[in-house]
Amino acid sequence: MKPASAATIAGLAVLLAEKTIKPKEEGRLRAYGALSKGPNVTVNYHKEKGGKYSNPPIECSNNLGAIIKLMDRD
Repeated sequence: MKPASAATIAGLAVLLAEKTIKPKEEGRLRAYGALSKGPNVTVNYHKEKGGKYSNPPIECSNNLGAIIKLMDRD
């Protein structure tokens, strides 16, 4: 048996939280293809606000003061 990817485990966590599956149910986890593991898939999901868990990036200059100021905002 091959190990499941992090995305597969995260999907399982969502299904459990949504009560789509129950904690005691048995099943199999499967990861499909390299596309689901590519960094661009993740980046585009967040940039394009692809779902309820998307977290769009915030651009900041390469300056420590600017980064700290951005991190301190509410």
